[in-house]
Amino acid sequence: MVAKKESQSHWESNNNNNGDDEEEYSIANEKISLELILSDWNKEQEQVSRVIEYNRQAGIRNPEAYIGYGFAPGTTEPADVKRRIRWWNSIINKRTGKPNTLEALRNAGVISDDEMDLFGDNPVFPKRELSQIHRIHKNDGSEWLLRQERFSGLNSIGGVVSIPVTLGYYRRVTLEPTTAALENGNQVKVLQIGTTEGAYYTLPRIYYIKFTKENVLDALKVAQPIMENGVPVKVSYTLQLEGQTRAIGVPTLEEFTDGDFMEIWERSSKPNPQINISSKDLATYVKLDRESREKANQYG
Repeated sequence: MVAKKESQSHWESNNNNNGDDEEEYSIANEKISLELILSDWNKEQEQVSRVIEYNRQAGIRNPEAYIGYGFAPGTTEPADVKRRIRWWNSIINKRTGKPNTLEALRNAGVISDDEMDLFGDNPVFPKRELSQIHRIHKNDGSEWLLRQERFSGLNSIGGVVSIPVTLGYYRRVTLEPTTAALENGNQVKVLQIGTTEGAYYTLPRIYYIKFTKENVLDALKVAQPIMENGVPVKVSYTLQLEGQTRAIGVPTLEEFTDGDFMEIWERSSKPNPQINISSKDLATYVKLDRESREKANQYG
């Protein structure tokens, strides 16, 4: 006999929303931190913690045993997560735990005055630069905001270290119900989570930053346009429709924030008009054009 768990529906409702049950996210309050660059992984770990708690309440001795490699505590994170952790560790002062700054490295004698000149006027590190903002339209009509940025910091010798960061979604952890035996021999329902190997990057996305004009403008405030060779590059605005692999570029910020998504999408999806000319008509046109040119040349 399998014991029933009353908390199942509550857990499943928490894991099946698309950010609707979370507190309103504030882009304006974002600060460069390990928590920010690992925001997706932290939310995935929250899902894992709920599964572990579900299994613990079922009465089994080792609730973590049903969590797959990568998600399980003490195992190795996915490569992308490890890369972001390594970046953060490379730009912080090992003694203070805070990111290195130009002023601190200069005061410590790590960066010379000549090197300071290479950073230009009013350099700030760590810094974040914005390259793309995506407006995601889901089938249920909701719209979400996704951003692609570049975070840059200084390592211990004053070198600039950068990393791409995507903000605005996390992955839905997949799980399966199974049964486990208690010490008294009774069977209870538990939940198990697969590994991060192979399928991690294909897990469904959950967006958590709602698309609003205010959020878009805040995104442009907290991160400056990305710089290439000292020249700011225009931020790209794109529309993405759920279920479609392609994206549509929007030329202006005003149209991106104020335009109707489906109207822009349908207008941009229409094929360009074509002019069909038969081979006979084309030959006639070429003949008349040649005769006209020859006649014009006669009169100089």
